[in-house]
Amino acid sequence: MTGNGFHRPWRLYALILFLLMGVYGTFVQDVGPNQLSRLNLTLALAHEGRLEIDTYTANAIDRAYYNGHYYSDKAPLISFLGYPVYQAVRGLQGLDRINLDTRLMLTYLLWVLNASINVPLSALLVLVFLDVARTLHPEGPMPWLAAFALAFATLVFPYATMLFGHNVAAFFGFVPFALAFNVRLGRLSERWLFLAGFLAGLGVLAEYPNAAFAVALVIYVAATQRRLSAVGWTVAGGIGPALALAAYNTAAFDHPLRFSYMFHAAPWGAEHRQGLLGVRWPQPENVWRLLFSPRGLTYLMPLVGLAPVAYIAMYRQRRWRPEFWLCLALPVTFLLANAGYFYTLGGSAPGPRFLVPVIPFLMVPFAFLPRRWWIPFTALALLSAAIQFIIVVTDPLVGRFANPLLEHWLPMFVLRDWRVGLILRQRLGIPYRVALGLVWLAMLLGPVAAFLWHRVAGPLREKLVNGLLALSLAFYLVAAFPLDLRAPTQVPAFYLRPSPPVRDNPPTPAGESILPLEGGPYAGPGYGDRQSA
Repeated sequence: MTGNGFHRPWRLYALILFLLMGVYGTFVQDVGPNQLSRLNLTLALAHEGRLEIDTYTANAIDRAYYNGHYYSDKAPLISFLGYPVYQAVRGLQGLDRINLDTRLMLTYLLWVLNASINVPLSALLVLVFLDVARTLHPEGPMPWLAAFALAFATLVFPYATMLFGHNVAAFFGFVPFALAFNVRLGRLSERWLFLAGFLAGLGVLAEYPNAAFAVALVIYVAATQRRLSAVGWTVAGGIGPALALAAYNTAAFDHPLRFSYMFHAAPWGAEHRQGLLGVRWPQPENVWRLLFSPRGLTYLMPLVGLAPVAYIAMYRQRRWRPEFWLCLALPVTFLLANAGYFYTLGGSAPGPRFLVPVIPFLMVPFAFLPRRWWIPFTALALLSAAIQFIIVVTDPLVGRFANPLLEHWLPMFVLRDWRVGLILRQRLGIPYRVALGLVWLAMLLGPVAAFLWHRVAGPLREKLVNGLLALSLAFYLVAAFPLDLRAPTQVPAFYLRPSPPVRDNPPTPAGESILPLEGGPYAGPGYGDRQSA
């Protein structure tokens, strides 16, 4: 019990955490250039002790080129976090004796890193959101429904199963706000704002657009605390990550304010050198595409259609006006910035992925949804969850279909062309449909546990929650823990099978390589004539 009487059911939170990690982590997605670019930097750091990814760059078109060397084009935090994870697995499983340059081994390594980094941060994001939502509006089931909707009925779900940076960015965008929010309520001391600033700074190291979150955090603290010391703690926390990013940029690109996207080595690389890292004035047609096209937010997440109702309901709560304006300003800012970005819909990926970091802020007002809207919300949330699940089990790294849901994902799902692997099946050897059924049960267990927590009282509630907590922990350890506890020193035999290496070096229409070598950007024969170590 906290100072203002707000109760946090920690065992229920832990139960939900293990279920989320179990569901998110059991899916094994295919490799893709966005993920491989991050892995390549981790491999270069581990095997060569350097930032250049020359040895590994053949597998991903997502790369930067500067001063005769290739670098990851991504913000470096996920690659840095992956370094100790990879080194631990490397030593434990003897990866130096294994050929890593196969599609299956790259798939395995990406899954291990995703299960160790993105999965727990995505699950923690949902729990922090739940805690904030329950604080803002403790009455009724909407905070719980909104949290489970965030977990399974938004694009947070598919991006929790892949080593993209968007969920990590969402974590480092929302959690600092949650800390500052608790400082505003008097639950935490002012010094916790140092941690908030530090996490917000790490967010910029995860995805460069997270600078908007850092600025918004400082404004929010200044507006709600009205003390220079509070702003000072927040800014001081961000100094370390800022210096780390400056050091990385200097080491790689010889200047603290040179960012990897300025040197993107792809046909569209020149676009990143226009405007602010590729962002120019927003275009109205892009706003429409981001929100309402068949690849847009409302189309793939129909529950967003109720957002105006939720925002109006939150606005009526005068006490929470600062939070209302923050939750409105950040999604609008990202929407307009994305509408001015040349790569508006994010290529071969589900939905407008650059909007994923602000989805938690977009979902906060749903905690205030009036009772008469609960049934429509539940219906739209279930529809949205069905869409996300179909995306996850078929082919999240979709090609550039005009309407991927109707042209690709739904036909594949109906025809049972479920290409995504399941760790749960690989470890237990059970049929795919049975494993998928267990995942469905795990997705339902969280709402059921929350319902029992509120409907059952006394010792029976404790026994039920303790039993479900043990069950959720067992599910996570079997379905999604990065190591198979029965044989932690062995790479699963499935991934040791022969498979071709991944090569992502498509020619230009003129038949020349898109990759630069010693001649500078877009010059020379390219990587196709070189071999990966």
